[in-house]
Amino acid sequence: MGNRILLHREHHNLEEHLKMSNGLTSVFIAVLVLSGSTLAQTKNEKELVIWLASRDQGVYGIGTVGFYISDMPWTQMGFADEKNFLLRAIEGARAKQRWDILDYSPNEEFVTFALDRFENLISLFDEQYIDEAKFHEWQDYLKRYATSDDFIMCEKHGVYLHPVGCVICHDT
Repeated sequence: MGNRILLHREHHNLEEHLKMSNGLTSVFIAVLVLSGSTLAQTKNEKELVIWLASRDQGVYGIGTVGFYISDMPWTQMGFADEKNFLLRAIEGARAKQRWDILDYSPNEEFVTFALDRFENLISLFDEQYIDEAKFHEWQDYLKRYATSDDFIMCEKHGVYLHPVGCVICHDT
């Protein structure tokens, strides 16, 4: 089964996508959330990390967390900074930032492949495809399901929690 990450619904170049097994998806999200949680400073950066963390197969089931880059909670005004942040988070994950937190040793070759493909997708993504309705849907979701307006971190893993918990706790 697995998961796919694509640019946007109108994009039909199948060479420009990321397809991962369910196991690789879990590791990919974990290393991005570890890096992103370390780097995030602004509200939007923290929310992007939480959005990624909410692609949690431990809660929503394997093979169900693929997405379009355009579905992420981008903002028109903050797009350049948000994109730059994600590229830095990818670089941190590629540099194995905080991988020692994990209870396993990720397959570096597979993770690097996934991070490289994701970096390419983020680099290709253009602000014309931003759907700010997705940002507002995410804000509504957070208001409805988050337990606090604060950005809470997992005490064990030091990553931002999504409304249903810690993506790394759910993965073990």
